[in-house]
Amino acid sequence: MRKLYAIFSKVEYIGGYELILVYISMFFMILYDIKVLKYREYNLEPLSLKNSNVVKGLAAIVVVLHHISQRVYTLGSFFFFRYLGYLSVSLFLFYSGYGLMKSYNSKENYLNGFWINRMPKIIIPFILSNVLFITIYTLSGREFSVYDILTYILGIRLIDSFKWYIIVTIILYSGFYFMFKYLKRNKATVGIFLLITGYDLGCRILGMGGWWYSATYCFFIGILFGQYYKLIFSFIRKKYTIITLSILISFISTFALNIFKGNILISIVSSALFVLSCVCILMKLEIGNTIINLLGNISYEIYLVHRIILDGLDKINNEYIYMILCISISILIAYIFSIFVKKSIKIYQQC
Repeated sequence: MRKLYAIFSKVEYIGGYELILVYISMFFMILYDIKVLKYREYNLEPLSLKNSNVVKGLAAIVVVLHHISQRVYTLGSFFFFRYLGYLSVSLFLFYSGYGLMKSYNSKENYLNGFWINRMPKIIIPFILSNVLFITIYTLSGREFSVYDILTYILGIRLIDSFKWYIIVTIILYSGFYFMFKYLKRNKATVGIFLLITGYDLGCRILGMGGWWYSATYCFFIGILFGQYYKLIFSFIRKKYTIITLSILISFISTFALNIFKGNILISIVSSALFVLSCVCILMKLEIGNTIINLLGNISYEIYLVHRIILDGLDKINNEYIYMILCISISILIAYIFSIFVKKSIKIYQQC
């Protein structure tokens, strides 16, 4: 590994054309095998599992790029990714809420197996990634007490600050279970809204960073889409162009305003409008290819492991090389980690 650092550290500059090539590669990955539907033609399943995986795969890569952009300073337009992190999280939370509601509506007694079938898919990878981080940091010379090990593994303290999102997800999933388990549907939906509002207020009172709560209402929006799916899409189709343009213009306006003002309320509105914009766009597209589908299948694992890659390669001086290696190695490690995670979850569910 030290030899690898030595080789790349000697490369001090690569022209801006390389960054353009990175952008071209990303757009090719997105646009390859994409189909734009004709006028008055719509994708009848814009939030299908396939489309959801595609969007989450792209969002996971944007999260990696967002965190890389916070560590590099000479990549020009790449600086823009610093403003995209909360938008990716808004998509993750939206699809989480939507997926839970759709499963609740379509699967009999869904909540009875919630803590065996659903929550382990969030918690087990989280715990295993914490163990991985502790192991790697220990091998690199960092020391941990027994207290450190236990609290980091269980997520009581975060060994990886990026994993705040997992804590938020666990809170929202737990809230969904208790609300829909013990309240009637309409009251449970209102309960989720109140839970999120209370959580957001609590975060503000405690002085927590805005990223902890700026996208949480997207989880609630996902639940609404899952509950009123046909009604919402029927309404959008009737005035598709006007609704889509209105939402897109509103999103662009609030997104730009958020960059210059940095107000948490604007972030909340912007994240909600971004999710709605994506839904409207997906109604006119059929997307998905082998690469994006792969990223979608390991999007959660990419989120969990990419911090260790960013830290491990931070001695590379050339920022282009650093970016490319962080992305490619994060995908590779996430894929390997996902295999181990699936086996671990299977063992847990069989116990």
